[in-house]
Amino acid sequence: MYLKAGMPARAARLATNVDEMREDPELIHRIAMSLLKAELNEQAGELYEKAYPSEEEWGDQLVSNKQTDAAISHYIEAGNNIKAQDAAISARQWRKAIQIIEVIDDDAALKPYLMKLGQYYAGLNDLPKAERFYVKGGMYNEAIAMYNQAGEWEKAHQLASKFLGADKVAVMYVNQAQVLESEGKFREAERLYISVHEPDLAITMYKNQCQFDQMMRLVKEYHTELVESTHLHLAAQLEQENNYHEAEKYFIAGANWKAAVNMYRGADMWEDAYRVAKKEGGANSGKQVVFLWVRTLRGDAAVKLLNKFGLLEQCIDYACESMLFEFAFELARIAMKQKVPDIHYKYAMVLEDESKFSEAEAQFIQAGKPKEAVLI
Repeated sequence: MYLKAGMPARAARLATNVDEMREDPELIHRIAMSLLKAELNEQAGELYEKAYPSEEEWGDQLVSNKQTDAAISHYIEAGNNIKAQDAAISARQWRKAIQIIEVIDDDAALKPYLMKLGQYYAGLNDLPKAERFYVKGGMYNEAIAMYNQAGEWEKAHQLASKFLGADKVAVMYVNQAQVLESEGKFREAERLYISVHEPDLAITMYKNQCQFDQMMRLVKEYHTELVESTHLHLAAQLEQENNYHEAEKYFIAGANWKAAVNMYRGADMWEDAYRVAKKEGGANSGKQVVFLWVRTLRGDAAVKLLNKFGLLEQCIDYACESMLFEFAFELARIAMKQKVPDIHYKYAMVLEDESKFSEAEAQFIQAGKPKEAVLI
C-alpha cells in the first residue's frame, strides 16, 4: 500500500523490520527501484545493507538487477575478485577490470578474462596493450595472429621467435603466406616467406603468377649466381608461349641478344630481328640480319627492302664475299646493272683459286678482263 501511495521510504522501513519481507528478494528489489526512482539513493543503499548484510550477497542482488557496475565495489569489499572481474567486464568497465586482474593469483581463472581484455583492446587497435594481456595469459598464437592480421609482420615474427620453436614459426608463417598468396596478397606473402628465410617460395610464387620482374628482383637479391641463367630460362619459356617481346627483354638481360635475333628470325619477325641486332650488336650486325632477311625474298621485293635500308650495293658485295654469286647477279641485274661486271670478276677469281680455269676464263671474259684469262 505504501508503494502504491508513492511512499517508498515508509515501505523500506516496514520491510526492514519484518523478517518475512526482508528475506523476499523480489519485494526488496521493487522497494529499492522505487527509492532510486525518487532519487532516495542513500535509503536504497541502507535497504540493501539491512536486507543483505553480506557484501557478496549485496553484489549478487545488484547483478541480478542488472546493476553490475554498482556490484563491482561490493564484490571487492567481499574479497571475491573473480566475481568483481565478471561484473567489471560485464559492465564494460575495462579500467577497473585491469586493476582487478592484477590482484587475482589464480592463473587458470585469469585466462578467460585476459582473453576478453586482449580481444577488447585488439578491437580498439591498441595492439601493444592487447599483446600484454594475450602474453600474460599464455595465448601467444592469438597475439601473433593479431599482429599478422594487422600486417605487423615484424612484431608477429618477434613474438613467434620468442615463444614458439623455430620449426613451428616456419610452418606457421609458410601456411599464413600461402593463405595470403591464394588471396592475391603477393607482397604480404613475400614478406612472410622472407621473414622465415624461404625466398625460394616467394620466387616460385611470382613465377607461377607470371610476375617475372618481381621474381627477378628476388633472384638478384638472394641468388646472384643464377641471375643470368634465370633470365635465359624465362626468355626460353616466354618464347615457347609466343610472348616474343617479353622474351626479348629477358634474352637481352641474360646477355644473349643473338638468341633474341634468332627467335625473331624463326618467327619471321624480321623488323624486330633487325632492330635488336642493330641496337645490341651495332651497324654490322644489323646489316647481317638485313642480308639474311633479303635472302628470304626474291627479285623486286628483295631490291625494295635493300633500298629501304640503303644497303643494295653493300648487300651485293656481301653476297659475293659469301660466295652467293647467283644471288648477287639477281640483285644487280634488277637494280644495279653496273655492278654485273664486277660480280663476274670476283666470281672468276674464286674459280681460279679453286683451279676451275675454264669456268674462270668465261667469267673473266664476261667481266671484260680477257688479260686475266690469258694470265691464268
